[in-house]
Amino acid sequence: MAKNANGDIIFIMEKFVSILRGQPADAQSVELYLKNVEGLNLAITRIDYSKCDVNECKANVKDLLGARAISLGLVVEGADG
Repeated sequence: MAKNANGDIIFIMEKFVSILRGQPADAQSVELYLKNVEGLNLAITRIDYSKCDVNECKANVKDLLGARAISLGLVVEGADG
């Protein structure tokens, strides 16, 4: 990604791509998805939510929303599953 890209946007996109891939993503992974919009759309339509790791998704949501996610009950600290 561009060296002058906003760090918050990079962070958000890394979490988004991580959810799509089902594994941690880095700036290079994000760049690959953004270079090919059809690939990004295909990845979005192919998400199999039944196979998503709940704890990984919760961690991504918590990273994205922080304390707000906890206060809204989206992520409960210390809860499993």
